[in-house]
Amino acid sequence: MTDVTLSPRIGARRIYNFPLPARVPGFGIGIAIKTAKSRGIWDQFPYELRCRLTKAKGTWLGYAFTKADLDSISDDLWERLASEMRLDWEYA
Repeated sequence: MTDVTLSPRIGARRIYNFPLPARVPGFGIGIAIKTAKSRGIWDQFPYELRCRLTKAKGTWLGYAFTKADLDSISDDLWERLASEMRLDWEYA
């Protein structure tokens, strides 16, 4: 019989150790979209989030990321983004 090690992601939820909603200015959204497209990960974002970010790209208000927005991102993509952006979070 083989030992099975469960991933910490199974049945776990993400805990974000930074204040939410996190507001990002419109010019920052534009830079993030351009970077995501150049790295080939833009298409991995949920469709609804891509639409909202595209609308906020050139606005003065920008976009306020909520917990629901971040939870909608797949675990693999979130782990990559969080490590690149040095965001503090954990599974609970």
